[in-house]
Amino acid sequence: MCKKARRYDAAKLVREEIFDLLKKNAKKGKRVVRLHDGDPSIYGAIREQMDNLYKEKIDSVIVPGVTSFLASAAALGAQLTLPGVTQTMIITRAEKRTKVP
Repeated sequence: MCKKARRYDAAKLVREEIFDLLKKNAKKGKRVVRLHDGDPSIYGAIREQMDNLYKEKIDSVIVPGVTSFLASAAALGAQLTLPGVTQTMIITRAEKRTKVP
C-alpha cells in the first residue's frame, strides 16, 4: 500500500458516508479506490455508487473481483452446477453485517 494512502473501514459507514468520502477525495484530485471483498456487483450497492459518481462527473471503473463461493469451489476443484443434476445456484448472505441507513 502507498505510504500516503488513507484507509477507511466501510463496514462502519452507511452508503452516504462512503459516497461523501469518495466524492470529497476525488474532487481534491486524489486517486480513490473503493475496494470490496469479493465481487462489487454482488451484494454491493455498486449501481447506486456509480450513478452518484456519474452525477458528480467523477470518472470511475468497476474492476470485478472473485467472490468467496467461486474461489472456494475453484480451490476444492468443485463444480457448482451439474448437467442432469442441478443448473441452479442460490446465493444469499448473512444479515446485519453492513450498516444501512
